[in-house]
Amino acid sequence: MRRFNYTGRRKIPERCVEVTLIAAADGALSFSLVLDLKEVLPPLPEGCALIVEAYDGSLFERFDFGAATTRMEVKGTLKSFVAPQNPLFRLKLVEASDPRGQIAAHARSIRAAAPGQEGRARSLLHVTCRRLDGEVFRVEFPSDGHDYPTLVINDVIVSNEDVGARSLAKHPAFVSLVMPQALREVLTRLLLIDHQAPPPEDDTWRGKWARFAETLVGSPLPDENNEEEILNFISKAAAAFAHRICATERFKMVVNE
Repeated sequence: MRRFNYTGRRKIPERCVEVTLIAAADGALSFSLVLDLKEVLPPLPEGCALIVEAYDGSLFERFDFGAATTRMEVKGTLKSFVAPQNPLFRLKLVEASDPRGQIAAHARSIRAAAPGQEGRARSLLHVTCRRLDGEVFRVEFPSDGHDYPTLVINDVIVSNEDVGARSLAKHPAFVSLVMPQALREVLTRLLLIDHQAPPPEDDTWRGKWARFAETLVGSPLPDENNEEEILNFISKAAAAFAHRICATERFKMVVNE
């Protein structure tokens, strides 16, 4: 298997990449990706090849689009994914002349606009659907620390073609019951299980979630060695988030319909 050398790679800003998913009537998915590097300084080396990868959990597809230009639009048909799945995307600009396959630049965890959705979803929690054994939902965590946590919804629930994972994730009952719990799970994993408070400059999901939690609570992360303070912090964050999304009001609206 060919291995890439990541030495010296540069990060492509997320704003330079736009991905849109297109769903056919039978659920088949394809994508359109626009890469615009005009504002990237200094310019990237010439002679790079564009590699695009779509992935979600263990599912993975790779596309080689050949020579990259400053601005380009490419399209691909996905064989491993069907609607309402919403895979993440990553891309690599590989120096084609380098036999080691050195990566000049890369972008990771790019969220595509779901079918029928304009713009790109920007969230700290990726949403997708997959068959689960009896569970309604599950929060899964990335193994490499660079991707984002994923809210997996049982595809038995979203099998109806009129109900996608993202639309269900916006349903008042689902939002009010699931989303505060999902936040609690992420913070528990971050602060108690992994037991590592990220530094302020951390740009991975850990750092972004930590800053989000601090904003919710209105105070910095507690001492990592004080479990009682951490549990109290997590509860305050979950409560603040529930208030922010009007969880109780949303649920009352559903049960009183």
